[in-house]
Amino acid sequence: MNEKGCIHSVRGEETTEHVAKIDLIIREARRAGILTIGIGDGGNEIGMGNIREEIQKGIPFGNRCNCPCGEGIAPATETDFLVTATVSNWGPTA
Repeated sequence: MNEKGCIHSVRGEETTEHVAKIDLIIREARRAGILTIGIGDGGNEIGMGNIREEIQKGIPFGNRCNCPCGEGIAPATETDFLVTATVSNWGPTA
């Protein structure tokens, strides 16, 4: 979720209605002191909030998406650790 609560594809399209709201779980886990890990490849995944400013500056649609929210794909939710990978599904195996 970005600052306005919208979730986007890496192409800047809003997908909020069609995806799980993992951000809510991660935020609650962090409040409870539970370790959280984000894994991403395109800039719109959970945990990429750790490098939000870099996403906004360097990733297409990072600062401006294709939906009415206009906030961009850069997530606001941070995790304790962030694993970046060429393909996010490969990140956990590295």
